[in-house]
Amino acid sequence: MGLNTVTLGVLNWGDVYWSRFGERWLAAIVSCDPQPDQVMIATDKPIEDLPKNVRQVVYEGGFLGVNLLAELCGTEWLFFSGLDDEVLPHSFREIEGEEDAIAFGCQQTGQTTALAFAAGRDAYEVCWQLPYNPMNGGYIFRSQSLVDIPFRDYIYADEVLFAEWAYFGKKVKFENRVRMLWNRWNGSVSWPANRAGEQQAQEFKARLRAGLIQKGVPE
Repeated sequence: MGLNTVTLGVLNWGDVYWSRFGERWLAAIVSCDPQPDQVMIATDKPIEDLPKNVRQVVYEGGFLGVNLLAELCGTEWLFFSGLDDEVLPHSFREIEGEEDAIAFGCQQTGQTTALAFAAGRDAYEVCWQLPYNPMNGGYIFRSQSLVDIPFRDYIYADEVLFAEWAYFGKKVKFENRVRMLWNRWNGSVSWPANRAGEQQAQEFKARLRAGLIQKGVPE
């Protein structure tokens, strides 16, 4: 992996996201300075007429595709974006540090407008004990760190990931800067809240606290 190189990675599955947001997502990348070293899409169906600089990987679909991107990207960092979100012109500046991930703020647009800043360090370090997910905002993952402890197959996979990362000592760098526009809309898979997902995450945290979870090992 190259030092401080970065892949912009995104997932696509189903028939809603690419047709509605794909063109806008690609257009936002063009304005970036500097550009990401690579752009990758993990998709459950091949996408036609992609720009030549966009690499696509066909997979079965679902959020675990982030793990696939981390395994295949070949860069030091994986900047994960929702397909319905937009990177900003400065999104790929100063991606550096010794930590396992960089947490940054997002500007919420669409049906909810607000600033969504990432949690502070104190909240992260105890998030495996909390009855909610404090890890708001966006993330740039060190690819190898995400291979070491990948996302698990949970409805709230991000809450479970950060609980496991914090419990086993992975480090996160927290920034105040806003690097992405985060679109909130009723048809997205992450909105509204999912009660089953909340219960799953709390049950996982209970097993984690009881010492029943092996680091990075599937259950």
